[in-house]
Amino acid sequence: HLREFVWEQNSSSLTQSAPSNADGGLYLHALAHGLECTLDAYREALVRSEHECIRDPHLPLTHLQHVFEEFQVLLPSLDDCLTYIRKQKLHGCQILTHLHEQCSSGFPILQNAYTKILWVCHGVLYKQLSAFMVHGVLLDQGSEFFIERGQSSQEEPAKVQDDTHQFRIAPALLPSYIPVRVADKVLFTGEAIQIFHKRSQELVHQQHPLVAPLSQATADLKADQYTFGALFQELQQKPMFQLRELETVVEHVRESVGQHLWKLVVEECHLVDHLQTVKSFFLLGRGELYQAFIDLSSPFMKASQQQITEHDVNTCFQQAMIKVAIESDDLAKKFTLTMTPGVAAQGGVAAAPATIDAGSPWERLGLCYTVSWPHHLLFTPPVLERYNSLFKFLLSIRRTQMALHQSWALLMQHKKRSRELAQVWQLRSHMGFLVDNLQYYVQVDVLEAQFAALLSKISSTHDFEHIRQAHDKYIATLQAQLLLANNAVSKVLKQILEECNALSHLLQLHLPDLTSPECRVQIEKIGKSFKLQSSLLFKILSAGGSHGPSPHLAQLLLRVDFNKYFSTQYPLHSAAKGVAASRPV
Repeated sequence: HLREFVWEQNSSSLTQSAPSNADGGLYLHALAHGLECTLDAYREALVRSEHECIRDPHLPLTHLQHVFEEFQVLLPSLDDCLTYIRKQKLHGCQILTHLHEQCSSGFPILQNAYTKILWVCHGVLYKQLSAFMVHGVLLDQGSEFFIERGQSSQEEPAKVQDDTHQFRIAPALLPSYIPVRVADKVLFTGEAIQIFHKRSQELVHQQHPLVAPLSQATADLKADQYTFGALFQELQQKPMFQLRELETVVEHVRESVGQHLWKLVVEECHLVDHLQTVKSFFLLGRGELYQAFIDLSSPFMKASQQQITEHDVNTCFQQAMIKVAIESDDLAKKFTLTMTPGVAAQGGVAAAPATIDAGSPWERLGLCYTVSWPHHLLFTPPVLERYNSLFKFLLSIRRTQMALHQSWALLMQHKKRSRELAQVWQLRSHMGFLVDNLQYYVQVDVLEAQFAALLSKISSTHDFEHIRQAHDKYIATLQAQLLLANNAVSKVLKQILEECNALSHLLQLHLPDLTSPECRVQIEKIGKSFKLQSSLLFKILSAGGSHGPSPHLAQLLLRVDFNKYFSTQYPLHSAAKGVAASRPV
C-alpha cells in the first residue's frame, strides 16, 4: 500500500509539471517523498538481513524478529496515517496538521519518522511562504496554501481603487499549530509586496508624483529579497519545527515591509492631512458645511411625498461647499451623498405632524467616499461602512440641535405670548439643554480626544501595521463611546432626538395656533414622551457609569447632569445615588 502510493505520486510528478487536486498536489508529493525516505531504512534492513542469511543459513528467527521489531510498529502506523489522509481527502496544509498530530506519539520510532516526514512537507510550506512574503507571488495552483485569492469583485461597483485584499486566509487550510496572528502577518506582507511591485510599474506609465518614492521603496525591498529568502532557507534546513523561529522570521520580514509602507503612506502621501479631511466630512469636523447643507436641503427634505434623489441632495451639498468656501473639485468628486431606498411607514397609523418615520429622507442619507491610492489600505469598504454609521448618528444630533435653535428663534418672535406659551418654552429649554450637552460630549470628550490619541500613536511609530491597528481601534472606540454599540442607550437617544424634532416641526407649522386644544394635546404628548425617555437615559447612564468597563457612560452622565438637574428630577435609590454623586468632576 505504501509502496503503491509512493509510486503513483512519483509517476504523476514525472508526467505532469503542475500537479492538480486530482493528483494530490505538492504536499502529497512531498508526503510520498517523506515516506520513501522513511522506508529506506526498512529496505536497508531487508538487504542487510538478506546478506546475513546468506552468510549464516542457520540464523535464528529471533534475530530477524529483533531486526524488524521497530518496523512492526512503524509500518502499520504509516499505513493507517496514509489511509486516513486518503479517506478524509486531506490536501495541502491539512496534511501538515495531521502529520503534526502524529509527531506527538509516545513511541520514539514513530515520533522520529513523522518528524522526518513533516520536515520534508514543511519544505513546500517554506517555499510558498518565501515566494509570497518575499516576491509577492502565490505559488499555489492546487489551492493548497493557507493564503488564497479572494473572490473577484468585478460585479460590484468599485468605490475604492482597490489593488489590495486580493488575498485572504483560508481557515480550513491553516495548520492548527500556526496561530492566526502569524497568518495575518503573512497575508499583510504578501499584499504589501504586491502593492509595491504592481503599483510601481503602473505609476511609471501614469507619470504619477509618487513614482520616485515608490520606486525607491521597491528597490530597497528587492535588495532585501536575498536576505529574506536566506532566512526561510535556514528554517527549512532545521529538522525540528519551532513556531517561535517561524514567527520571528515572519515578523522580521513584516516589520521591514511595514516600515517602507509607513514611509509611503504617512510621509509621502500625508496620512495626517487625509485623516483630517475624513474627520471634517464623516465626523462633521466642518460644522459650518453641514449647517449650510441642512439649511439648504431642509425645505424639500421635509416634503415626505416628494421623491428625493441623490442628485437633489448632492446639488445642495455642492452649494453648501461653495457657500463655506470649499471649492476644491477634488473634494467635491471624492465625497458624495447617497440615498438608500425609502421604507413605507409601518402599521398605517396616522402619525402626529412632527413624527419622523423610518423612511424619512434624513434617515436614508449617507456619505460615500472614493478613496485614493494608497490610503485605501486604511480606508477599506468595511471601515467606510463604520464611518458612515458614525456620520448618520452625528448628522442626526447636529440637525436636531439646529432645529431646536431655530425653534428658539421662532419663539422669540412671540415673546409677548411667553406666559401662554410657558409650557412650550420650558419643554424646548429642557430639550436644548440635553441636546447641547450631548453635542458637547460628542465633540470634546469623544471625537477630539480620540483623534488626538490617534495622531499621537501615528507620530510614535514607524510601522504601518501598528497604524492600521491604531486606526481600527480608533473607529471601534468612537462607536463604543458614541453608544452605537449599546442598543439600550442608542434606542433611547434616537427616541429623544425624534421627540425634539417633533416639537420643532410642530412649532414651525402651528406656532400661531399653539394654544389650540389639538396642539396642546400634541405638546403634552411630546413632553411626556421626552420626560420618559430622559429619565430612562439617566437611569441607564447611572447604572452603567457605576461599572468600570464603561467609563464613557459616566462621562456622558457628568455632561448631561453637571448641575444635578436630572438627579433632582429623577432620584435614584440610595446605592445608585451614592455612586452617581461620587463620579469624577
